[in-house]
Amino acid sequence: MLCSNNYLNLTNHPKLIQGAIEAAKKYGAGSGSVRPIAGTMDIHLELEKKLAKFKGTEDALVYQTGFAANAGLIPQLAGKGDIIIS
Repeated sequence: MLCSNNYLNLTNHPKLIQGAIEAAKKYGAGSGSVRPIAGTMDIHLELEKKLAKFKGTEDALVYQTGFAANAGLIPQLAGKGDIIIS
């Protein structure tokens, strides 16, 4: 169960269900795509702003997967000869 996308059982939380309903009403429902393909929406910027405020940072950046985050960030943070231990 820990490898699922719902290991905290948040998909059954009333606030998340209501948020999903409101998002579907505003943005529609469909297969869609990831942000780099479909573009940035106001909901992306709102999430990043709220995350930055929550973490007490200047800004935040949200990636669609852990792999995408690693592929996008590690090359920018690490240089030749650096070692990353994860």
